[in-house]
Amino acid sequence: MINSEDFNSILNNEFSLVTIIDITEGDEEFKEITLKLIYETLNKDILHLSSLISPLRIELIKKFAHKIKPNFELIGLNSLFDLCHKLEHDQLSENEYKDLINLIYNSKPIVLGLLENKTTIVT
Repeated sequence: MINSEDFNSILNNEFSLVTIIDITEGDEEFKEITLKLIYETLNKDILHLSSLISPLRIELIKKFAHKIKPNFELIGLNSLFDLCHKLEHDQLSENEYKDLINLIYNSKPIVLGLLENKTTIVT
């Protein structure tokens, strides 16, 4: 399993607004609102996902992983997208579920920081 520090470095390199810019077609206000929504959603949903570890609630973990996954894809964070896909579809041990969720949770400050640095609305 990759450690959080190495993983955060990967996220810094992956982060991209190309998809958001394509979707918003150059409309800065729409881009800002979209980024704010992603920020607020990820902030809340990553915290909720981490609460499903104890007791381990696999079906809810799968649902939340499915819910969170597209937001990571929209901002180019394919490694987090892949972790969510793994949580959603793979048969994992209890420790693997916990490790993956903890990796996602520990990346939260980096993800939110990257979003804060790219928008004026998110604070």
